[in-house]
Amino acid sequence: MHHTLSVLALASLLATAPARAFAPDAQNDFLPTYTGVHGGDLDVLFAYGLWNPGTQMFSFGGVMSSPVGTTTGGVYVWGIDRGAGTERFVSGTPSVGAGVFFDSIIALNPTTQSYVVNLLNGTTFTLAASAVTISGNTIVVDVPAVNLPSMGRSADQYGWNLWPRGPGISGNAAISDFAPDASTPPVVTVVPEPASVAMMLAGALAVFGIAARRRN
Repeated sequence: MHHTLSVLALASLLATAPARAFAPDAQNDFLPTYTGVHGGDLDVLFAYGLWNPGTQMFSFGGVMSSPVGTTTGGVYVWGIDRGAGTERFVSGTPSVGAGVFFDSIIALNPTTQSYVVNLLNGTTFTLAASAVTISGNTIVVDVPAVNLPSMGRSADQYGWNLWPRGPGISGNAAISDFAPDASTPPVVTVVPEPASVAMMLAGALAVFGIAARRRN
């Protein structure tokens, strides 16, 4: 599935979206607890979550600091809060992820299978290869609503957070970055259906680039 969203449409969404639903993230802000290689493809610069009620599809995407897949074995995980989310990392070792609530995950491996896991009942749904799009520094996944059933929240109020994981590391020390930090903002409802994720991400980077230049 392919989506599009013009720069103007993105700017409108940015102006009206819930706080941090489109989330820029600082470059090179690796977690101090992360013990793996500091590859740019494990450093999130921008992330988002979208809900399309017309197609009953969620889209989650991210832009990394360097091309996705540069670090062999890196994995990209979105934690989703459907209404029963808890801070599942704070009791782990090392303790991380305060403020990040989730009850299911979407795990994307650029070279093997990707899947959705319902952490409440342990069920796993394998995503088709066509559900995942990787282009340069960007990674996008489309997930049908049926694979993320509500646990009390409406679809446009599901929380989300993106965290890459470095290869060859166990436990929370493998988590390189949270985007956004200490937060699970609601997804944005998209009406009408956007036309291209690639254009949306390009527009997003342009919008934030312009804002950064103006601040400087």
